Amino acid sequence: MGRGPTKEFKAMVKAFHDKGIKVFIDVVYNHTGEGGAWINGDSSTYNLYSWRGLDNSTYYSLTNDRQHSWDNTGVGGNYNTVNPIAQDLIIDSLEYWQTTLGVDGFRFDLASVLGNTCEHGCFNFDKMASNNALNRIINEFTERPTWGGQGSDFIAEPWAIGGNSYQVGGFLRDGQNGTVNTATRYVKIKTF
Repeated sequence: MGRGPTKEFKAMVKAFHDKGIKVFIDVVYNHTGEGGAWINGDSSTYNLYSWRGLDNSTYYSLTNDRQHSWDNTGVGGNYNTVNPIAQDLIIDSLEYWQTTLGVDGFRFDLASVLGNTCEHGCFNFDKMASNNALNRIINEFTERPTWGGQGSDFIAEPWAIGGNSYQVGGFLRDGQNGTVNTATRYVKIKTF
């Protein structure tokens, strides 16, 4: 079962499952804790905590000149969810949470960033684009059946602050009915 926190987390998930309770976790793939430039408009001084120091343009959406972070979420530079390498990090972590730790579902923070189709210098949400992280998640993870078993449930927070990132109702495919939880305004995207 693993050691330390992993063992404790798996024991917690099992205890909830034994009582018939599903375990969902909140995941944030729209940005990281690195934030933006120290001085607005100055590309010379940034915090370096993780991905920016490895490969800034792979892991973050940047302006056209690749000098500044692209931010239409209001919480720091957008994670580059169009890049296949950056997508691998998302997919691998979701698989770990689901397969190894037994999580039943995920709530995606500012999920419209997962549907972005523009890598640098812009933002364009397109739920139908095959190359975005949103559709890769949907295609690589099966929906958990109502009665339980393998698979995951997904909940999307359907907005950010800029471009066409306000997507309340926008996660449903044409011609399909979905469930909108009006109390929280999250769209269940498991109905794709």
